[in-house]
Amino acid sequence: MEARTTLNELGLPYGRKSQTIAPPKVGFSRRDHLRGLIDADGSVGFTSKGFPFISLTTASGAIVSYLSDYGRNTTGVARKPKRNTRDDVYNVLYMR
Repeated sequence: MEARTTLNELGLPYGRKSQTIAPPKVGFSRRDHLRGLIDADGSVGFTSKGFPFISLTTASGAIVSYLSDYGRNTTGVARKPKRNTRDDVYNVLYMR
């Protein structure tokens, strides 16, 4: 219970999190946090033509904004993903 309470105090909500999860409210490593999100809910690989890609699927608008800001600051490429109509989730993709 102590670990659960600590995680909640750091910004991880109780219950279903898919739409409400957001970056931590305390100091943290942005790079490591995104690596964990992509490891859990994304993909890293190569296309059939050999181009590298990174993708993330999430229902959280806060996570999409966070990834898009990080991607723009790191690569100079701006993304403004929209929810897809079938699943109502975001699919963010960076290639090359």
